[in-house]
Amino acid sequence: KHHRNDRGYADSFLQTAAYGPSRLTLQNQESQNDISKKSTVTYSLFNTDGVLLNIEYELLMWYLEKDVRYNIVTQALLDILPHVSGIKIIDKKIFYTEKETAAGGKTYPPMPFQNLASGHKSIIAMIGDMLIRFFKRQRHARGTKDLHGIVFIDELDSHLHPKWQR
Repeated sequence: KHHRNDRGYADSFLQTAAYGPSRLTLQNQESQNDISKKSTVTYSLFNTDGVLLNIEYELLMWYLEKDVRYNIVTQALLDILPHVSGIKIIDKKIFYTEKETAAGGKTYPPMPFQNLASGHKSIIAMIGDMLIRFFKRQRHARGTKDLHGIVFIDELDSHLHPKWQR
């Protein structure tokens, strides 16, 4: 069900997110005014110094608040990343467990975001940013299937691990 605004447009389809061809960094807690400008919906589409909303921070807050979005977003990330088999909180920090996808493949010890392969970090950051934006604007959503909007990703392959690019 879509909520109509005063011009007759479905509000959920006015939600957009856009990502340019350069890999982007997660928002940190420094220089909030500069970050606000660099993390607008379309900034990264046209600028190489775009900053993504911090999915690490949001996941931790959702976890501590027992917000259902923690489970929804972690499951979405696990569905998208075949080499990540788990996401968990240890001492108020998020850890990711990577695995080899082959049958009987090795599972590696949990590691923090900064130690992940750059392709994984890029996808987690971009999908995380997208989900944060959509959930904040679409409060009625109870899962990713309830989210609606348009996403622009220029040169999607530049955000992917070389194996995924092939």
